[in-house]
Amino acid sequence: MKSMHFQPKAVAASVAAILGGVAMASHAPVARAQDVQLEEVTVTGSRIVRRDLVSNSPLVTVDTAALEQKSGLNIENYLNQLPEFNPAASPVTTQQDVQITAVNSVGVSTISLRGFGPNRSLVLVNGHRPTPINALMVTDINGIPSSMIKRVEIISGGASAVYGADAIGGVTNFILRDDFQGVEADIQRSLLEAHDGAETRGYAMMGSNIGEGRGNITIGAEYYRRDPAYERNRDFFRDSWGDPNAPSNDLFVFGYNGYNTGFFNAPSQAARNAVFNPPAGTGTCATTSVNCSILAGFRFGQNGKMFSLTGNNLASYQAAGGIIDGSEFSYQNVYDTSVLPTVDANGNTTLPTIQTVKWNNPLAYAQAPQTRYSFFGSGKWDFNDNVTFFTRASYAQSKTSTLLIPTNASFGWEAQIPYNPTTDSPIRPDLTPAEFAAAIADPTNPAYANPSFIAHGQPGAQHPVPVDLAILLNSRPNPAASWIAETYPRDSFPQRATLNTNTIWQIETGFDFRLPFKDWTGEVYWSRGESSTYNNAYGDNSLERWRALVRAPDYGYNSRMFGNEDGASPNFGTVPVPCTSGFYDTLFNADAVPTEDCQYAVEAVLQTRTQNQQDIGELNLQGGLFEGWAGEFRAALGFQYRKNAAQFFPDILQSTASFNDQVIGVYPTGPLDASLNVKDYYVELLVPLLKTDWKFLKKFELELGGRESDYSVTDSTFTFKINGNLELNDWVRFRGGFNRATRAPNLGELFLNLQEIFGSDGRFGDPCGVRSTAPYGAGGSGPDPNPAIPTPPTLASGQTEAGARSTRLICEAQMGGAASQAATTFYTVANAPAPSGGVFAWTYQEGNWLVYT
Repeated sequence: MKSMHFQPKAVAASVAAILGGVAMASHAPVARAQDVQLEEVTVTGSRIVRRDLVSNSPLVTVDTAALEQKSGLNIENYLNQLPEFNPAASPVTTQQDVQITAVNSVGVSTISLRGFGPNRSLVLVNGHRPTPINALMVTDINGIPSSMIKRVEIISGGASAVYGADAIGGVTNFILRDDFQGVEADIQRSLLEAHDGAETRGYAMMGSNIGEGRGNITIGAEYYRRDPAYERNRDFFRDSWGDPNAPSNDLFVFGYNGYNTGFFNAPSQAARNAVFNPPAGTGTCATTSVNCSILAGFRFGQNGKMFSLTGNNLASYQAAGGIIDGSEFSYQNVYDTSVLPTVDANGNTTLPTIQTVKWNNPLAYAQAPQTRYSFFGSGKWDFNDNVTFFTRASYAQSKTSTLLIPTNASFGWEAQIPYNPTTDSPIRPDLTPAEFAAAIADPTNPAYANPSFIAHGQPGAQHPVPVDLAILLNSRPNPAASWIAETYPRDSFPQRATLNTNTIWQIETGFDFRLPFKDWTGEVYWSRGESSTYNNAYGDNSLERWRALVRAPDYGYNSRMFGNEDGASPNFGTVPVPCTSGFYDTLFNADAVPTEDCQYAVEAVLQTRTQNQQDIGELNLQGGLFEGWAGEFRAALGFQYRKNAAQFFPDILQSTASFNDQVIGVYPTGPLDASLNVKDYYVELLVPLLKTDWKFLKKFELELGGRESDYSVTDSTFTFKINGNLELNDWVRFRGGFNRATRAPNLGELFLNLQEIFGSDGRFGDPCGVRSTAPYGAGGSGPDPNPAIPTPPTLASGQTEAGARSTRLICEAQMGGAASQAATTFYTVANAPAPSGGVFAWTYQEGNWLVYT
């Protein structure tokens, strides 16, 4: 009995009903006949070879002339302009992705038919499966040399009965020029209108017939380079940056580190008013509500002067050395939710606005850079008129860079800084609210100065703070408690980036042959391929090393840290890590750059590797059966054995097993080492039912197909297709089809270990999941796969269950070897009753509802 690791019936029933609609015969497909005599050809829509160049599946063909006429030199740029495709991973859509997992490969280019996702539409090369790039078994089309492409055939409807379960969304078949004669070389270069993002492609190809025409050898090599394109070089980005009513391209304002007051032990309102001096009548943290605590955005500018990112506080922002340059730092209009709206005589409601500041990333890519090398070779030899040997080999390596925002240590990655008012406060801890303003204006006045204060850089300094922060901390109910430091680096640390090296190779060899029955032909081949992805992630920081240094005396100034503190031999096997400058100025002086040794002490370069192996053995037969009353009945049948294996090795700091340390801003993920195999049996029939010389009815035929897939770790599945073709005359025909497909789970879905992902409103997860909250897809189409998880507790007043569900994030993580899906459901509940009010989330875990504040 087979062990069941996945629910294969929680899949999509694909109906490609009437996908073709009404089609002009001259446009289906866009293949071109050069002679009146047509040879038998195979189109991607079927494995049956026929003479009329038509397909009963909805098929679009893009030839090499169309590819050469496009402005970009990358194949996915062209394909994503076609209505059949939705952009998946591309140099434009994922240039800010740095989260590497077993099922997410950074720096790849994938294609998605009808938006079903790249793991639900199959990519073929010369009708054969290429090597996948990760455990989702998707194809990185960077591995296909674009200069070698003869044409691209696209089935935009389901094709599972022809090619397998992962063709549920359709097929993209790249046909290569593997029977070439002569020498061809070409160099192309393009430049974007903004004078960046230059693309260069050069290739050389040569081929020759050998053995008096009995064989052919074709080889080719391609070099491709794409330079980065930047948002700052485009008017529509710069216009948005300077528009106060347009959001920034990031959630945070970088360049100014901050103080998070938390929900509890918040500074007094008198201290806030003294530090921020809000204009009269505005809602600059007028209360101690949540809007003025954890979300307040209290930041440090030049020389420890503080400002708030909430409220009309631009004056204090600029007094603290804040920048308004209209591009990187610009005005931002937001609604003032702490002030009641006004209603005029006509009943119109107006919510007061606040002018604050936003940050736009001046280094952000509009297109990620890439360098790619690829090689392709093929050969064939006719042993006789009935048997032809063929072999093909390909190799490609691409290096792609991505860039994300700096690694901000906040909202879960912050640091608790010890505070002793006696020695860390530059002003007297017992000042009254009436003295706050005078102390801020003249902190060295003996009437306000703290005589026991030990300043930064002085012997014995612990955690001194600037005057503004001291006013706030000393006014708390517990002034001696630690405080929460947050960092939003602009200068002190580089922005996060990845360098992703993807290598793919594949070799296949086999025979084409003729059978002694009518015109039957066959193909048998074996293919072996491997892919390897090596990711280096830069600009990341170790959470525990950052916390250790910033909590050290004087924020790590002139410190010398060691590892392996516990045990009989402390510091054994470790190297001392010095930090000269410490992080006082980085925190309190507008993100000042620390010394290189301090940066080194915190930085964490992540190294992650993904590997995949694929073996395929396949036999295909096709030919005519007999002449019927309306034409020739034809058939195709075959067998395929396929084995896929995948391994994922995360950096230990990114691993779920690293419980002593993690990386700031990067979520943990587990390793993977899994494999599966499948045996596929298929048959297709072409059944002509009607052929006449009538003026308004010429032909009617059916195309039938079925496939049985026997998987090693899940249930066997059966898929079928019924396609019809009704030709009225030479220029009008109707075609339609019904396909049933049960998508089989891939390695990532079957064996993915525990990992954590980040989501927010607008991210609905898998559109084919029955628990998806997407307004499209399969949500609600089937029973709940985990009904044991109850609904959340009673929602707060004014919050409906439907409203909560519309913003929920469902994380489904399949544990290796588990018999059922593990699921965690988060509900965002607004204005729920809590000790201090505000926003929190319920989460169901191990039979209990927990609340996170």
